[in-house]
Amino acid sequence: MELYVAAQDVINVPDGLHHYDPRAHELELRREGSVQPEIAALTLEQPTLGDASLVIVLTAVAQRTTWKYGQRGWRYIWLEAGHVAQNLCLVAAALGLAAVPVGGFYDAELAKLLMLAGDETPLYLVAMGASKHLP
Repeated sequence: MELYVAAQDVINVPDGLHHYDPRAHELELRREGSVQPEIAALTLEQPTLGDASLVIVLTAVAQRTTWKYGQRGWRYIWLEAGHVAQNLCLVAAALGLAAVPVGGFYDAELAKLLMLAGDETPLYLVAMGASKHLP
C-alpha cells in the first residue's frame, strides 16, 4: 500500500500533492499547490473532494503481493485498502473531523495526476476535513 496526500489549508503542511515515505515517516512534496479541484473532477465531480483539507489516495503495486499469493493477492490488496480507509475514518472521528471514503474515479487519469509508475494502481480515496466542509 502506498499513500498520497493532497493537502490544502493544513497547518504545517504545504498545499500540494505529497507521497508518504514510511521509512522516513514523512511526506515528500511531489507537486506544489492545491490539487483538490483536479481530484474532484476525476471523481465524477464530487464537490466534497474539492473542499476537503486532505484527500488521501491509497494505491498499490500489485506485484509486491501477487508474487507470493498469485491472483489471490489482489483480494488481500483490496482488503488492506479497506482496512487503511477504515482506520483513517476512525482517526478522523477521534480528531473531530469528517471523513468520506470514495471509490468512484477515473483510474488512468488519477494515476497520471499522482505521477504513478505503470505498475502502481489507485484503489481508494478518503477525503478528510472539518465537518462544515464535508457531509
